[in-house]
Amino acid sequence: MTPIALAARQVGKVLGRGVPVTVLRGVSLAIASGEFVAITGPSGSGKSTLLYLLGGLGRPTTGQIEILGNGTSDLPDQHLAQLRLAQVGFIFQFHFLLPELTAVENVAAPLILAGQSLRAANERAMKLLQRFDMVARAGHRPGQLSGGEQQRVAIARAMANEPAVLLGDEPTGNLDQTNSMSVYEELRRLNREHGQTIVIVTHDPGLAAMADRRIELVDGRIAS
Repeated sequence: MTPIALAARQVGKVLGRGVPVTVLRGVSLAIASGEFVAITGPSGSGKSTLLYLLGGLGRPTTGQIEILGNGTSDLPDQHLAQLRLAQVGFIFQFHFLLPELTAVENVAAPLILAGQSLRAANERAMKLLQRFDMVARAGHRPGQLSGGEQQRVAIARAMANEPAVLLGDEPTGNLDQTNSMSVYEELRRLNREHGQTIVIVTHDPGLAAMADRRIELVDGRIAS
């Protein structure tokens, strides 16, 4: 039986202190290890909130999120942060690369945070940039890279610690069609060749069609 990488069990999420807004309502799902899943739905349906909870970037108001069998609701903050750093990689619509660092330094940063030496981190970062055909741009800062190149560096950074799970929130939202397809293909390759569990939020039907399964959210619930 394939192990479960991520699970949500009757998850609810309420945001806001003045007038609370219920964003998620009784969401339950299970994502198997090695699965490629797309979360779709209209704006405001709770897609990004669900993704962030699945990645431990917050805790549900009700219910339980499990990351590789670890329930996040009861984990101390420090342990949850360690779990995220070791097991979860994030790709966002905006790359969030540090502008003062080069491409290789950006990719090496999470490795150094995890305790690797500068030399080991840089060697690993260069191997990742080679995988993404970015070695020639390793010494360039984000402002010197195209949008597609910036996002490839962001994916390489997300892969730095070899996380079991890779999460993407509209990872091609700021890219043109050519660069979007390049990112799609790289995500699919990571999934097929390396068994990466990948969950993406997307409005793009082309990217959603590449997934093994699509989960649609409507008004904070999984559509039947």
